[in-house]
Amino acid sequence: MKITPKHTLPQEEAESSRSEDLAYLKIFEAADMESTHPNVLKHNGQKSIRATTTQGFLCKSPPISDYPNKPLEARFRIFIDNNTYDDAVIVIIDVIDLDQDKVLRKMALPRKSFPKAQAFTLLTLPFTAPQNTHISLRVYYFGYAYVILDKIALLDPETAVWDGTESPSEPGTGDEHDREAILGAYQVTNLPSQHTGVFHHRGGKAIRATTKEGFLSYGPYVTGYPTKPLDVYFCVYIDNNTADNREILHFDVYDAFQKKLLADRAVTRQQFPVAGQFTLFNLSFTPTTQSKLEFRIFYKGYAYIAANHIIVTDPDKIQLNSPADIPDNIFLPTRPTPRPRPSIPDPPGPQIEPQPGSQPIESATILHLPEMTHDLVTQQGGRNHGGSFNNGLYTPSNRGGIEFIREVDFDKMFEVEFEIEGNIANSHLDEMNGGKVSLLTILQQNGPYYLGLQRMRYEYRGGGILRVILTHNYGSEHGAGFIITVPEISGHYTTLNWGNEPHRFKLQIKGNRCRLLIDNNYTSPWTWSAGGVRGRHRVSFMIGNRIPPMAKQHPITRYRWVKISMP
Repeated sequence: MKITPKHTLPQEEAESSRSEDLAYLKIFEAADMESTHPNVLKHNGQKSIRATTTQGFLCKSPPISDYPNKPLEARFRIFIDNNTYDDAVIVIIDVIDLDQDKVLRKMALPRKSFPKAQAFTLLTLPFTAPQNTHISLRVYYFGYAYVILDKIALLDPETAVWDGTESPSEPGTGDEHDREAILGAYQVTNLPSQHTGVFHHRGGKAIRATTKEGFLSYGPYVTGYPTKPLDVYFCVYIDNNTADNREILHFDVYDAFQKKLLADRAVTRQQFPVAGQFTLFNLSFTPTTQSKLEFRIFYKGYAYIAANHIIVTDPDKIQLNSPADIPDNIFLPTRPTPRPRPSIPDPPGPQIEPQPGSQPIESATILHLPEMTHDLVTQQGGRNHGGSFNNGLYTPSNRGGIEFIREVDFDKMFEVEFEIEGNIANSHLDEMNGGKVSLLTILQQNGPYYLGLQRMRYEYRGGGILRVILTHNYGSEHGAGFIITVPEISGHYTTLNWGNEPHRFKLQIKGNRCRLLIDNNYTSPWTWSAGGVRGRHRVSFMIGNRIPPMAKQHPITRYRWVKISMP
């Protein structure tokens, strides 16, 4: 990890021997820092993410402990491509106390908070950290814009000066042409698929020869492209280009917002110029300001096909004639690929269209609210039935709660995590008068699946008890699975000793089973319900009430953050 201390004091101060007068400044290169976002690109010491709806940390600084005991500033040098398209939150910058797992200061930055587009902005976050702890400076990418992080600095503003201009890596050096000409670069291995015969191969995804049709890939539901003619290139491979001249693939550009095709193209076997290696096919399209774009590959059958990259370009600045023209520096190595499925031909089957406009469920993150604000909830498509937002916290009101609708795959594990701050009031009241309240409810739309996490009333089994009910017979407890935090059922856990400290909950769910984890000191056994649900379904997630919201069933507590993901 490269850490560069710098001193910028006047000469007379620099000659002082008093340690408290020494300038304090640490600078971290973006390329040297940890990232968790799957689409981070690295170039010229910087890190970037092209416009996507996938969320994750662009950078986290290493732990820092040698800072002075006084007010400090974290400074972030960030580039954005467009600052007028909308006012969606683009990034969140923060300082976290790693030892206490507590955010000391954070700032959500909407698009219009950046004063200039196509330029770096220096953003300042003042804070005071406790002593004898480790802190980290972080940039969380929220989506919807092309963003570059150059450097992060930690300094004492009374003794050090850094305006971000010393030895910067400006756009205009190195990869400027790539950044301006290539607007999107997507690895097919990270995109969702619908065809049941898809497997990972040749650095992307593939389908062995079969008569079954379906989408080899779709998504990524990207926004923010300029409203001008653009090109998209599909990099694909075929095993044989002479056996016949059947239609093998269908490429299209689909606008999930307008629910219409912007461009499409059918490709026959003999239109592949070469077999046994990757080649490019392109489409031209023009998005609107509201477009939510998918670049889709539909498999028609009768050949082994693989696809590894999809590239969106500005045709006025670059044209790609072969895969060799794709710049190497726009991709990072992908995660290891699973072992391919056995080569068993699939029987003929009907074409199944994916649901345009739904979020790709194969992404690791289904929903993430790193803080609870009205703007972030709205941006993520949430509905606030009632409650207040204050300093990044959310408190449900009577008949309140926040509801999100998402599509999940019950054949795969998914997790719902959230953190609340402070004890939950009114446990002494009657069950329907505030004594039993719902922290989280999950309900299948037009289906029987139901899961509820509840804090029970004081008189229930000795008080301080949490309960999870899981059923595939909504409205009845017959055949339901239960987690009840008492020793004889699911192990002991009580809320009776809670104060105002935060508490973290995690529910792990797959099909007809689930388990509950609380903080770092409670893990329930798995519970099962009779029956089950398989495949993909749209479900409602209610934070802070039942579904539909009911009077006096809201927990009087403060929600700090919420995350739904596939581990």
